[in-house]
Amino acid sequence: MVAVDVTGSMAVKDAEDGSSGTISRLDAAKRIVKGITSTYADSSFAALRFGASGTLDVPLTPDSIAIDGWADTLAESRHAARPADAVAQINQGSTSR
Repeated sequence: MVAVDVTGSMAVKDAEDGSSGTISRLDAAKRIVKGITSTYADSSFAALRFGASGTLDVPLTPDSIAIDGWADTLAESRHAARPADAVAQINQGSTSR
């Protein structure tokens, strides 16, 4: 089972990307999903996204290409708990609490 958070906080660009600095948490999650399917190529996976609620998008399947394709379609939820301007502040490093 692969589960990915798609709330607005996943837009924050604080995930390390090795050579190119930081990327969004969601982009990092997509890369991790693809790494898992590559590492366990002979396995079966199911995929779900969650935010305010969860959705099973891909039922159990041995088709890792389908799971990778699913990961490519993921986007932050428009109904995020954190407003876009707060995410922008976090990305700029200027949050105040």
